[in-house]
Amino acid sequence: MRKSLMTTVVLFFIVALFTINATSNPSFKGNSFNNIKKVTFYKQNDKGVLEYIEGDLSQPVAQSEEVNTSYNFFQNNKTAFKLVNPKEELSVQKIEHDNLGMTHIRFQQYYQKIKVIGGEMKTHFNAKGILNTVNGHYEADINIDPLPSITSTEGIELAQKDLQSFFGTGNPNKPELVIFPWEEKYYLCWRVFLFSQTPMGRWEYLVDAKTGEIIYKANRIMNANDIGIGIGVMGNVYDHIDTDYDSTLHKYRMIDKARRANNNPHGHNGQMGSSNAIRAYVAGASLPGIVASDSDNVWTNISQASTVDGQVYTELYYDWLLSQFNRNSYDNNGSSMNVSVDYSAEGDNNAYWNGSRIVIWSWSAGWRSLAGCPDVIGHEWGHAVTENCSNLVYEKEPGALNESFSDMMGAAFEFAHPEYDTPDWLMGENGTTSGNGFRSMSNPHAYGDPDTYGSSDPYWVDVDNCTPTYYNDYCGVHTNSSVGNKWFQLLSDGGVHNGVTVVGIGVGNAIQVAYRANAFYWNSYSDYHDAAMGTISASNDLDSTLAWTVQVSNAWKAVGVDAPNPELMFTADTTWGWSPLMVNFTGTSILPVDTWTWDFGDGDSSAFQSPNHTYQGPGVYNVSLEINSQGDIRRIEQTNYVIVIADTISADTVEGSPDSVVEITISGANTIPLNYIIIPFEYPGNLALTYDTFTTVGCRTNTFDVKEMVHYDPFNKRFTFRLKNTSGNSNLDLSPGSGALLKIFMKISPSATPEQSDAIILDGYDTYLPTFTGSLLSYNTATTNSMITVKNCIIRGDVNGDGKIDASDLLYMISYFFQNGSPPQPLESGDLDCSQNVNSTDLNYFINYIFSNGPEPCGC
Repeated sequence: MRKSLMTTVVLFFIVALFTINATSNPSFKGNSFNNIKKVTFYKQNDKGVLEYIEGDLSQPVAQSEEVNTSYNFFQNNKTAFKLVNPKEELSVQKIEHDNLGMTHIRFQQYYQKIKVIGGEMKTHFNAKGILNTVNGHYEADINIDPLPSITSTEGIELAQKDLQSFFGTGNPNKPELVIFPWEEKYYLCWRVFLFSQTPMGRWEYLVDAKTGEIIYKANRIMNANDIGIGIGVMGNVYDHIDTDYDSTLHKYRMIDKARRANNNPHGHNGQMGSSNAIRAYVAGASLPGIVASDSDNVWTNISQASTVDGQVYTELYYDWLLSQFNRNSYDNNGSSMNVSVDYSAEGDNNAYWNGSRIVIWSWSAGWRSLAGCPDVIGHEWGHAVTENCSNLVYEKEPGALNESFSDMMGAAFEFAHPEYDTPDWLMGENGTTSGNGFRSMSNPHAYGDPDTYGSSDPYWVDVDNCTPTYYNDYCGVHTNSSVGNKWFQLLSDGGVHNGVTVVGIGVGNAIQVAYRANAFYWNSYSDYHDAAMGTISASNDLDSTLAWTVQVSNAWKAVGVDAPNPELMFTADTTWGWSPLMVNFTGTSILPVDTWTWDFGDGDSSAFQSPNHTYQGPGVYNVSLEINSQGDIRRIEQTNYVIVIADTISADTVEGSPDSVVEITISGANTIPLNYIIIPFEYPGNLALTYDTFTTVGCRTNTFDVKEMVHYDPFNKRFTFRLKNTSGNSNLDLSPGSGALLKIFMKISPSATPEQSDAIILDGYDTYLPTFTGSLLSYNTATTNSMITVKNCIIRGDVNGDGKIDASDLLYMISYFFQNGSPPQPLESGDLDCSQNVNSTDLNYFINYIFSNGPEPCGC
């Protein structure tokens, strides 16, 4: 569950957000990009890495320049993404042009030319060629040896051995070396899929390429319900089934070639490839089975009912994808769509997408074939669509969103074809003789599923404290999917839920929003908060009046997921900067507004719609806006919305003698809580210094769990330290304040001469810049440089110059003060307390040291 979420919006209308009250919910924040003045909102993850930003992010560019413009954006803002070299780390995977004239570019993250699982970024250009959205997930700070210790063949054998121990044999695909982020660690892994027919399996394995340990495994067959659903066909009479006559067999076969782009005898206007088709197989005990056939093309035998439904609903689904979403088959490449029915090798009452076809199982008493359920057929093909769009990983919240989207597609497909089945919000109701189905999208609680996000709902499966396995349904993907299901039903039909009123926009419009979000805005690890943001962006694309956006937002709020709402929003041209900071605010509402009332969080206010305000001192400020709309009072508040900083890091000026080790304290002042600090250190002068060691003992950062040197270049006299809190416990973050961050020990060469000095420079070099990062912000700090100076060390207290400190030196001091004796040699040796004066205080200091075990005289 994410702790930090910031809004995205499209066009200048979208300019603010709802207040987030619960600490477990995300917070929305504004632009932290001073070099881009038209950013509306952005989102960081809890590690301070930018994951979502929207606004006018570029000048209009031609389609031929969109990739370069994307890379330039990543390069210019690489600190916010924690990128080092965008062109090496991000590779273009797909470029799509949609029916709104927008261009969407998907980038895959690589680390030293190795794919990073889940590392994906997307850029979106509007019809005018302006980059207006960037979103995705980037895995920052990977530091792993890229060379495997075991071969790919060994990795396959380990995976096969493990699968054999509990499931069965599997045949591998070509393995791939990947970086796998898993439970706060990074692993170099061999990724391999193992396929089996009986029992049906499409197991994904990630095998540690260093140790051979099985880091992760999951059956990637996505089924409609893990307990099995649906039996029987409903008796529909179809007068149009596209089949194919085989002159060799002298039979009609359930093969539809009439959706091909070069073959349109029945007016379907399909766009499938010239060798592709829709096929229905009878599986029996093995897959894929054999293509269903009939001698007279009259498919009326009861044993053929599931075959007929599987074929007809798949044909209709292809047509629906093409007409409603301009999508040519599930992969948008016109691929074949195959369905296998009556599969009996593993059990009854189930259905799944296996990566190449959908499979409908046989059925038992009290059930019918799930092929007779248009919502189930639509659900399974929905998994195929998702796999070729966002590719939501099948675990935790992304897996729940994966299942939910399939339910949305299944329900919308059923609503689009009322002539074949009475539309409702039950899933798979035709599959049971009772007609109850196995999930309700309108009343999830009736089936033991949640209708509200998070632990406040008793049916919510905790994903934060869950390790996904086959046996726990990958942390409740079929259960938690009902939160998205309830959102979709509310958006379609409207209603009141958890005290929030939603005005429905219709099933057809709602599925357009969900599909567009999945196709262009969601990523493989999108959770429900990301889902909300993606649907907001999608609805903004589809409806410029923002009427849909209002209801999309209200429906998410109704199920406990906050999202921006154009009924009342505000933004600012910048929400962070150096003190003093002037901010230009803009309030907007689609309601008629009588009065505007701003509270800037620093004691000042305004009654203008779009005021400017100057923050005089550093701090983190909440901003609120209240309107009166014909007596209807609306108010929103953005917590931690404006951040004014005066942050700096500095080094003490130190002195030391030749052949000594000096301690250099690096101090910092921070305005916001920090969990990540980069400190570069240079000493480019002629003084011969050697790095010795470092410590955070006695420093404000000593609670951080990562304290390391990440770069050392003795030739150019520079190195960089990283201090990081990765435990996830916000109590360990560095609170606002000032003081020591790090202590560095440097040795001065024995050949150094007195009064020789060297600068200590902290303002960074190359890609290493002084950086403060917290959950609220990531930025480069101001710096104050200092010096290391060589001085011959004076032994304070050795006033008679005999090389030791004893009673004779005390007598020498008494003679100097009271008997007009000779002064200390040199005079500074009598300055025992380093006060820059030799006086009676030093005599008292000496007496205390000699007779009362007092402190030693100060150093050089």
